[in-house]
Amino acid sequence: MSQNVDALIWRAGASDAYGDVLTLEALETMAKALKPGDEITLDFDFRNVIGHLVQAWIQGNDLYATVSIDDLYAQDARDGNLAVRPGFRIAAQHMDADGVRIIDKIDITHVSLTPNPLPLPGEAGADS
Repeated sequence: MSQNVDALIWRAGASDAYGDVLTLEALETMAKALKPGDEITLDFDFRNVIGHLVQAWIQGNDLYATVSIDDLYAQDARDGNLAVRPGFRIAAQHMDADGVRIIDKIDITHVSLTPNPLPLPGEAGADS
């Protein structure tokens, strides 16, 4: 049995923990790469599938996803003990005048439930 969980998974326009900034266009390519039915893994271990993606959508500069995950992990995700985060491959990037890497396009994306997530761009712990 599984439960649906809605989660903010990434953000455009703010520095992440590595100082990189994703453009809104890159966030849109990330959202388009996420397809209903995509497998959700536990802590990016592709052998440990614990659910699937129901849908992904953008609201403002934020990327959200509804994921259907095993009951065993659903409550921890709701309580904030586990977070949904993307893994992705950069397809296009450039450096701005200040030496900040700007990510312009994403071409492969997957989503994982993780106990040790990177902070969302622009949040405490991110290099904002």
